[in-house]
Parts: sequence; C-alpha cells; structure tokens
Amino acid sequence: MQYNPDTALQILRAMEAHDEDELPMKTTLLPNLNDEIYYFHCRLLSEAGFIAVYEVRTQGLNYYWPRQISWPGVQFLQMFNNETLWERAKGEAISKGVGMALDTLMTIGVKLVTEAAARA
Repeated sequence: MQYNPDTALQILRAMEAHDEDELPMKTTLLPNLNDEIYYFHCRLLSEAGFIAVYEVRTQGLNYYWPRQISWPGVQFLQMFNNETLWERAKGEAISKGVGMALDTLMTIGVKLVTEAAARA
C-alpha cells in the first residue's frame, strides 16, 4: 500500500470540517476512497500523532476510524490551510529527495513561511 500525503491532508481537513470534536466510531469521511487506503492513512496519521483513532483488528482487514485531531494535527492544518504552500512544500520535498512524511512536510512548511516572513 502506498502512502499519499494528499490523502492524509484530505482526512485531516475532513475531520476539521466535521461538526463534532470527537467523531463517532465507524465515521467514514471520504466515502469515495477505497476502505483499505482510508484505514491505512488513518493508521499512519495516528502513528504520527496527528489524530486519535478507533482501532478494531480482525483476521482480515484492520479498521482505523478517525476519532479526534490532536494538537500536532491542528498545527499541521494551520500550516497548510493554504494550498499553494502545501504544493510548494511537496515540491521542495521531491526536489531535495527527502520524502514526504508529514513531519518532514511540516518542517519544510515552517522553513518556507519563515523565509517568506524574512523577505517581507
């Protein structure tokens, strides 16, 4: 299964847009996304400390439903509420060959914002 930072950000944005602070179990925020890809990205977001999840392990598919956004998740969303900055951060990660882990993208985002503020 392949990680996609855009999918991770979509999940975070959908959680942020939800009316409730704590989502009910079995909430699917991106119904057009394949279940396995959705659960995979929810698990990764949880492991990164960006969200809390409900976890149900079975002999087949393991289920990870988003429950709450954590403080690092909120900071990430605040950093990347601008689509242009998100695309620039991904572009820089690709050009430097550092990968697109969420913490790496956050570090790049902070750098880009700091550089822009210094030029202003």
